[in-house]
Amino acid sequence: MAMHLSIDQLLSVRDGAPVDAAVPEHLAACERCAAELERLRRARAALRALPDVEPPPTAWEAIAARAAGARSRSRPLLLAGGLAAAIVVTVMVAGLLPRALRDDPATHAPQAAAARPAAARAAPPATVVEPSVAERVAQSRELEWMLQALPPRRIERVSTAAT
Repeated sequence: MAMHLSIDQLLSVRDGAPVDAAVPEHLAACERCAAELERLRRARAALRALPDVEPPPTAWEAIAARAAGARSRSRPLLLAGGLAAAIVVTVMVAGLLPRALRDDPATHAPQAAAARPAAARAAPPATVVEPSVAERVAQSRELEWMLQALPPRRIERVSTAAT
């Protein structure tokens, strides 16, 4: 290992966490890193030797009062943020709904029907008869022609709406 160990590696060794195999080898060969590890061990021992400090009896009351004040100050911001989000959603829906309705194939069906050839608009027979294969093929072709006459959809998927 050409460079010295990082503080994270040294703390991992000090705390007994798993480390790369090269870390202990480097510690054995590098005086500087070994000294830094020893300094970290002494600092932890010194901190653990400090006496426990009892907070003043009113400390928790003061903390609770500050937390309640912060909560009451943040509530108007939360309401304002929610209102702003609702307005954005409303504007987006209002802007996209007319486009979605305009691009709906059902709204173009009367236009497509008017554009069909006269032979295709012939009145259906008065009695209900099971159509033959040839009639189904003709009907399929007519439907395909109607689909081709429709304007192309501008949005195929939501993911392409922004492009």
